[in-house]
Order: sequence, then structure tokens, then C-alpha cells
Amino acid sequence: MIELIARFLQSWRSDQGMVEVFDTIGLHDHVADRMTMVNLVRLTRTEPGLRAVWLEAHRHAEPAFAEALARRAGLPRPDLAVTVQAAMINTALRVAVEYYAFNTEHADAEKQDYEAAMREALLIAARSFSS
Repeated sequence: MIELIARFLQSWRSDQGMVEVFDTIGLHDHVADRMTMVNLVRLTRTEPGLRAVWLEAHRHAEPAFAEALARRAGLPRPDLAVTVQAAMINTALRVAVEYYAFNTEHADAEKQDYEAAMREALLIAARSFSS
């Protein structure tokens, strides 16, 4: 998933909004078993080892996202602004999944609610992007 998101961030056109990028990525289409992932994320509340793996995956995502955004901006390496933007995208995605997992009952879980949480989190993060 990290490489997929990084590829799309690099090709993100300046005339596209964050939701368009999300729709282009089709992130929700690439999660083979959304409910399995959501159930694993739910376990991160009570299983410290799982929480560590979850957070470590996101720690690895940030530099990949920053590199992609730097290439998009024509920079030789990520500057502070790009690094912060990458962190915001990464955190928005992590928080959206956690919010969905921690606030949705298994029986009530709907794909569209998951997608809505992802979109909303990315929109909140996107408010800081100037282009």
C-alpha cells in the first residue's frame, strides 16, 4: 500500500483535489479484506505488539510519501514543508482507519462508511496544501 500511495502522490496533478487523488488511488479497492484489517486495527487497542507493528508500518510510510511529494514538486529531496505534508497524509490515513475501527460495530460496518472516513480525513489534511 505504501508504494501504491507514493506512486499516486507523485503523479498528483496540481489541478486535482485530495478527494480526486483518493478516488484515483482507489485505496479502498486495494484492501483485500477490509474487515480483517479493521478487526486487526481494533486489536491494536489491547495488543501492544500489534500496535507497535501498526505504528511501525506508518513510520515507514512517511519517508516514502515525502519522497513522492518532493519528486512531484521537482525537489531533489523532501524539504520541511513536503515532509510535514507527507506526515499529515500518513496520519490522516492512519487516524481514519482507527476512527472507523474504534467507532463502528462489526455488524454495522459498511464499506461506504470506511471510504467516507478516509475521504474526510484526507480533506482535513488537504486544507493545508496550497496547490
